[in-house]
Amino acid sequence: MPKLIVKSGASAGREFVLTDKPVTGGRMPDNDFELRDSLVSRKHSEVRKNGASFVVSDLGSSNGTFVNNRKVEKPQSLNEGDEILIGDTVLVFRDETAARPAAPRKQTDSEIAKNLYGSSEIVRPIGEMSEDLQMDVRESIARGVSWKEMSRRAQAQTAAPAEAPPAEGAKAAAEVGTVRPGGPPAVDKKFFLLYQLGKAVTQATTLDEILDVALHISLEEVGAERGVVMLQDAASNDLVARVCRHRDRGLLDPEEMTVSRTITSRVLKDKVAILTNDAKEDSRFAMGLSIIQYNIRAAMCVPLWDKQDVLGVVYVDNLLKTKAFTKDDLELLTAIANQIAIRIKQEELYARLKDQAVMRANLERLHPPEVVDKILEQEVSLGVEERQVTVLFCDIQGFTKLSEKNPPPEVSRLLNAYYENLARIVFEHHGSVNKFIGDGVMAIFGAAGDQPDHAIQAVKAGQDVLRVRPQLLSAAPSGVNYNLRVGINSGTVLVGWVGSLKLMEYTVLGDTVNIASRLEALAQPNTLCIGEKTHSLLNGAVPAKSLGKRQLRGREQEIGVFEVTAD
Repeated sequence: MPKLIVKSGASAGREFVLTDKPVTGGRMPDNDFELRDSLVSRKHSEVRKNGASFVVSDLGSSNGTFVNNRKVEKPQSLNEGDEILIGDTVLVFRDETAARPAAPRKQTDSEIAKNLYGSSEIVRPIGEMSEDLQMDVRESIARGVSWKEMSRRAQAQTAAPAEAPPAEGAKAAAEVGTVRPGGPPAVDKKFFLLYQLGKAVTQATTLDEILDVALHISLEEVGAERGVVMLQDAASNDLVARVCRHRDRGLLDPEEMTVSRTITSRVLKDKVAILTNDAKEDSRFAMGLSIIQYNIRAAMCVPLWDKQDVLGVVYVDNLLKTKAFTKDDLELLTAIANQIAIRIKQEELYARLKDQAVMRANLERLHPPEVVDKILEQEVSLGVEERQVTVLFCDIQGFTKLSEKNPPPEVSRLLNAYYENLARIVFEHHGSVNKFIGDGVMAIFGAAGDQPDHAIQAVKAGQDVLRVRPQLLSAAPSGVNYNLRVGINSGTVLVGWVGSLKLMEYTVLGDTVNIASRLEALAQPNTLCIGEKTHSLLNGAVPAKSLGKRQLRGREQEIGVFEVTAD
């Protein structure tokens, strides 16, 4: 009986019997075999009967479908024992009635890599890697093992005579080092350094830790006496020493480390890497007082850069020896600086993501998801813009007396039920809860994006609030009965972020808000009052009774007022 058996992955051991009906595999539950894997597309692959055999097809997935390590470009026939790779899941095709094909020639590492990735890179299991590549450079430094000693040991362990690689793998082998019979490639010195530094970059828990490790390696590798990593201060744009180190004395206090500002300033300004092997005689730095005062002979300085942004510099020097550095040293220090810059940008990204997560969590308490997305798409900065919106106010009539006559826990339970239901109703009508003010709630419709029917949605939300009053009363203390009042007004407001850089609030400002608040105070129990602008925007969509012109508190001119009931 033809079937697919999951060999590895989250569903290992499961079987899928194949019939005349096509079966699909993918990430979504509506597939015949669901594969919960981020590498798998929603509809990834299909297996169907084709005459007397079965074929597998890729359904336009992002990461491809592979049979026996070969990418499926068109429907491919399946033979007994074929292995289908989908993401991290391997499925084996079993059909004991079918003739078993002749065993294919075993593919080389280069052939497997070319099939999988489109190139001839050598693929080798991690278990075959040299133990030196698996070491933790931070732990070795902490034990007092010098960087040169670690590098020497790695070179010694892989320096055995090599056999010439096969012709077909010669080019690939040359790219990664000489291949020893039965063993891993020899460790190239620069590769070893950058590999260990890259691992330390990803494993370090603090930025200072990775800066210190990188500086420690840099001093030993290029033969410098002193070094410092300086980062640009966001406020002043000045370079500030973050980590200072002497090759023999260890960490230094920044006050002990005086560098050539002439050199660091030029690197920062011109975005260049500089090497000078006799700074006192170098005409480029003839006016550098620190070079003369501190007898700086050889020095190198490279930028910490990301695209066009310079984040700081790495500076090393030698006070005694001229011609201490080479062009290779400058290139190596530049590579190290790039690793440091990667970690700095990661730190910035993590901070932004964390801030955005906190902001999203706060916004989602007051806004529906689609409104939160629109708010976060905007650059968060102080400032407002004009927009047409509808503002809703709602409160509990006589709440002060109610809270005086009942225990605080009972009042709290009542308010929580009241807030929760109002927020739910506002979200259902695509509005945002702007404020909870005692027993009052202020909601906005149309503030975060285009919402042509904001007035209709606001009025319908107000009606729904009045309709849930019986449900809210069930959360009130025994014997307590209360009424709700709603006021709604539409008009032009200023909307955006207001406050300080440390505490901002997304809100609306303007006379439209004040009128909505006055209309709520004017409303009769369990009804809602709307202004004339809101009434005109309804265009008959919701019945409303005119209450005539009314004088609202704090306003000289009368405005037209209309009453809407829950029915």
